[in-house]
Amino acid sequence: MTGVRTFLRRRRGRWAGAILAAAMLVFAAAGGAAIQGCAHGKTKSPEQHAEAEYSAYQRRVREVVKDPARADQVIALTDELRREIDEVYTKLAQSRGQLQTLNANYNATRADYDALLKQQDAERQVLMDKAISVRVEIGKLLTESEWKSLRKYGVETVDAGLKALAS
Repeated sequence: MTGVRTFLRRRRGRWAGAILAAAMLVFAAAGGAAIQGCAHGKTKSPEQHAEAEYSAYQRRVREVVKDPARADQVIALTDELRREIDEVYTKLAQSRGQLQTLNANYNATRADYDALLKQQDAERQVLMDKAISVRVEIGKLLTESEWKSLRKYGVETVDAGLKALAS
């Protein structure tokens, strides 16, 4: 049984790393969702913060990308990627439930764990392929200076989000 625990610990780390990498890609592409308190003492839910940050990102895209049609395309691609990330989080919650069920089953075999983890890996790979595809499409739409400006904005937002999460 300790071999399975070690195996799961290693696999869980890879899954968490992949989700973190995908989330950072989305934050960098979409401006991110910094989770921090409101200056007026009113706290917002993480969903409200994410929406506010995404609205700020959309405004930033429209400021940087002067062509409205290209700006709309960049925002549409980012919307598509956000939906994919939301779907992954839903699947991750389902996978946790499946893993708990599997852990509660004393008759579960290594093959049962392997099948679940293989499914998770396939879902992660689909997300990563989609994220790369969207990034390439966005790169084709933007000039180098537009890309650098939006990337800098995304990196700053990711840094702020990570600092907020660390505190």
